Amino acid sequence: MKKTALILAGFMFLINSSAFGLIHVGVNAGYAYANYADVGNAWETVKQKAQDADYNVRLDTFGNCIYANADISVSLLPAFDLSLRTGGQWMLPVTYQSDIGDVLQQKDTINSYLVPLQLGLGLSFEIDPGSMWVIVTGHAGYGFSAMTVDRTYGNDPSIEPEAQGQNFLFIYDGGGFMYDISAQVEWKFLSIFRLQVNAGYRTADIRHMNLTSKVEVPGYGIIFDAGEELTNIAEITGTATKMSVDFSGILLGIGLSVGF
Repeated sequence: MKKTALILAGFMFLINSSAFGLIHVGVNAGYAYANYADVGNAWETVKQKAQDADYNVRLDTFGNCIYANADISVSLLPAFDLSLRTGGQWMLPVTYQSDIGDVLQQKDTINSYLVPLQLGLGLSFEIDPGSMWVIVTGHAGYGFSAMTVDRTYGNDPSIEPEAQGQNFLFIYDGGGFMYDISAQVEWKFLSIFRLQVNAGYRTADIRHMNLTSKVEVPGYGIIFDAGEELTNIAEITGTATKMSVDFSGILLGIGLSVGF
């Protein structure tokens, strides 16, 4: 009986403590740098080949992203939180263009994004009682991803006549396991509001990306069927090497949360 009473007393203490059951809803956003190794290396190869053929080439840098996370968390114990996360990460558009003088050979615009759905645990350390905390969190779950390549062929003689002046849109989608590890500092500035500054690392190498609809390129005798996995399509005559879309990298942001 005494043991049962002690357990109940401890449970009631947690329930009545200021932390237990406290719900926080927060959003944070900022800059992310992602790996994009497979995709970036494929386009660097195309760039080098075009330069070797005396084309003027422009290729933007892969990896610069913006992100936003939305979290809802509930305190299980005074220092532990359970949270649900969603949001988005968008790569800044990357343009590849090759031309000689005013004659366009090829132009591509590449976009990609990631939508996470994750569960997480957080451990908080109170630095200044009631006003400042350091919180370390880990989240894991599934990432939904998409990538588009919007291609236009110019009138350069290297392009098959049937494809000259044509536009093609390749849309890929997929998903895979991902996780985030982060640390943030929070300052209470009103009775229920907290300002956040955070830094973290995201691992999200999406290895299975499939074409959503059929794409046929006239003049080359090549048809990309719906369901085909992402390959090195940087060149229409490129190899069929499968590529991943790797969103892994750092996250740096600021945010705001409200507690209930």
